[in-house]
Amino acid sequence: MHLGILAMEAGDFDEATRHFRRVLGLAARFQLKPSVPRGARLYLAGIALKLGDRHGAEQAFQALAANPFPVEEKYRQAEFLMLEGDYHLLTGDYPTAEARYRAALEAMAAIRMDESAGAGTALNKLAVLHRRRGEPEAASKLHARALAMVKDWPRYKGTVLHDWAITLMEAGDLT
Repeated sequence: MHLGILAMEAGDFDEATRHFRRVLGLAARFQLKPSVPRGARLYLAGIALKLGDRHGAEQAFQALAANPFPVEEKYRQAEFLMLEGDYHLLTGDYPTAEARYRAALEAMAAIRMDESAGAGTALNKLAVLHRRRGEPEAASKLHARALAMVKDWPRYKGTVLHDWAITLMEAGDLT
């Protein structure tokens, strides 16, 4: 699993996909705990979204939905909900995207991670959604809250600052 994550972070999505598919095969062969194949499918769904593979993303989401995350895996459930939100945001289904992002925040709050970098990421995704709806003020407020949560995580901080800059440019407010 970790080799797939490393390949994904390096931007080598083909290699990451091979590793995650291998994990799925090994999980079935050696009857690994259910969280292992769920995690691999979650990463495969994320890769499909990044590559714009709508069909692959739908297949991955269907496989994940067929085996939902148990209550004790709330953070993984939150990750899945955020990915689902991303999918709906990309397809223009803003109400469903917003519902998924808010459900992800609720899942994180249930395990007291409502001030985590993951929650900041979900808030930033909500901000992008508001920007796309033409609501720059609401988007900026969410970006500010997200930034406060991810300030100690350079990778996430960079994403929030990038998205916030786009919001400000689209609103014509660069002051």
